[in-house]
Amino acid sequence: MIPQHSASIILSATDDALIGCAGFDADTAAKGGVIWLTRSLAAGMGKKGVRANAICPSFVSTEPQLAWMKTDQAKTVMAALHLLPIATPEQMAPFVVYLASDESCVVTGGTFPIDSGYMAFKANLDVMGTVNPPA
Repeated sequence: MIPQHSASIILSATDDALIGCAGFDADTAAKGGVIWLTRSLAAGMGKKGVRANAICPSFVSTEPQLAWMKTDQAKTVMAALHLLPIATPEQMAPFVVYLASDESCVVTGGTFPIDSGYMAFKANLDVMGTVNPPA
């Protein structure tokens, strides 16, 4: 990568590394390390033409999860945690391709949530009464 003075490294972390998630301490710490590795690689190799970025997906609709995702419990949980439908790998791929391409030649050291709105809110609550004022 360094001799050709052009490359893109794309690492995969998780949203939980950005916000923390009780009970997932080891995973949160490990994926947090991936985020800092991304920044360190970007800082250390950027002047040599090598870019490094991380994607942070939340839940992704993959083959092993399909049976669980069809349950009422899963539908309730996913709706409560995400603003948009759960992404498939095919829906995430174009962003990864963008990061790998020359079109993102000025993007490095970034951490990009691809999370169906998971990080946009913590709960489906209207604490201030401003989103859905009483009728």
